[in-house]
Amino acid sequence: MKTPVRFGVVLIVMTCGVGTLRAQEPGVKNIEPLEPIEAAPPSEEPEAKQKELLRGTIRMHDPSGIVDDNGYLMTFHTGRQIGTMFLAPGSDAWQKGQGVFPRDARPAWIQDHVPRHKGFWAPHMPSPRVLYYSVADDRDEKDIGAIGRATATGEPPNLTWVDDGRPVIVCDRSERNEPFTIDPAVFTGDEGSLWMVYGSHWSGIWIVELDPAIGHVKDPRGREEGWKIDNRAFYRVASARDNGSLDVLHEDFWAGQIEAPYVFRGSDYYYLFVNWGKCCSGVESTYEIRVGRSKQPQGPYLDKQGKDLAHAGGTLFLEKDGRFIGPGHANIFTTTDTTGTAQNVFTYHFYDGKAEGRPKMNARYLTLGDDGWPVLTDKVFFQKE
Repeated sequence: MKTPVRFGVVLIVMTCGVGTLRAQEPGVKNIEPLEPIEAAPPSEEPEAKQKELLRGTIRMHDPSGIVDDNGYLMTFHTGRQIGTMFLAPGSDAWQKGQGVFPRDARPAWIQDHVPRHKGFWAPHMPSPRVLYYSVADDRDEKDIGAIGRATATGEPPNLTWVDDGRPVIVCDRSERNEPFTIDPAVFTGDEGSLWMVYGSHWSGIWIVELDPAIGHVKDPRGREEGWKIDNRAFYRVASARDNGSLDVLHEDFWAGQIEAPYVFRGSDYYYLFVNWGKCCSGVESTYEIRVGRSKQPQGPYLDKQGKDLAHAGGTLFLEKDGRFIGPGHANIFTTTDTTGTAQNVFTYHFYDGKAEGRPKMNARYLTLGDDGWPVLTDKVFFQKE
């Protein structure tokens, strides 16, 4: 995650680390030890007006979404090791799990590409045993970022993770309009195809096809060189500004404040969720989630008014609501109820206005309206039925 600043890039997805996220100086993330925090006690607000919180240890930033691994519901989040939270079978209280990459087992390639990275940002789980993540150094206008991939063995919740040994994609701002390679989210397309959406500020949100066999960029040139402006394997799909070119503004990001993309494949459309606004500033955060849809995985994605998200389109989906400040980092978990009917659960983080702006995860049921657009309900997902 990034917060645009003059002559520099600050964060947005690949959120801040395993710690308290507070208002900060441009380009600097404050990472403090993350202490488990239980759901807040009931407030004095009339019960009818309250929206419930999840139970147990729910303090986290950039939740990866929920996956079901042999009955354990697991989510991963930004942190020094990539944090883990899980729901044990039959439980409705989230517990803290072990980190993905202990200090002595961090991928060696990171030191070569991003030696001064600021922790592991915004992980994503396209399946229970596959994890994508990002690392970045956004200090001193360096803006170096990389996306990695790891796979797991063992029994949940204590899995053993092995990195692929090389990055999926790297950016070093050798070109001013290069996408910032953070905030990956991977999704499937038709005929077994695999795609990744990613990006933060800079030139906006991009999509590239992956090779399903290895989980890395499918296009040979893109796999070797990364993004290039003349490589049509990369598709620009979202921007918070309606600019006519890819020229980066002298004092700001060309695409404005946009990041944390996620694509959900429905029965008729692909839905692209993105964040506009500023993250990681506690109660001062201005994150909001917007959405568009497309018939094709690579776009174009249009909002309800037919405006292309690549030209500042995006229907407002979720914004500040009482204590739920700066909602961001969308994901959808599909499960089934006791009748076998599919149920979609929308997960996101927010900054708790009743807990000094600490980041927490929430999960609410999502449906599709008669017009085919997603609708978020107030019903909280506590456990699998």
